[in-house]
Amino acid sequence: MYVGASDRVEQRIREHRWSGAEWVDQLHRLTVVEYPDRKAAEHAESQAIATERPLYNITGTVPLRPKRATARPSTVVSDDPLLDLDWLCAYLRVDKKSVYTLRYRNEGPPAYRIGRHLRYRKSEVDQWLDGQR
Repeated sequence: MYVGASDRVEQRIREHRWSGAEWVDQLHRLTVVEYPDRKAAEHAESQAIATERPLYNITGTVPLRPKRATARPSTVVSDDPLLDLDWLCAYLRVDKKSVYTLRYRNEGPPAYRIGRHLRYRKSEVDQWLDGQR
């Protein structure tokens, strides 16, 4: 969904939220990977953008900011969010009863139970769809 390099992840997410970035409200999971330096993080970011094809950042790395006195390791943020049942029904163009029936028969896409709610990862739904051919 979004890939970015930052040495201050929480602040960067707040900045995105303040700027009105629509993807921030869809954020359900955050993966942080540390790299030894900014150059390695930027390389990993470019590779992730090329392979994962995120929806919201397609331009790549922004220019470097001036160095701070105390440098922290750079990180890359990548996200494949958990999506709800309504999203799955719209994506597959089926009703909820069909999804529940597939799940009951152990024939549906893999799901995560969060409390009493089902959540799905788009990448896993796509893999499941590929297996339905």
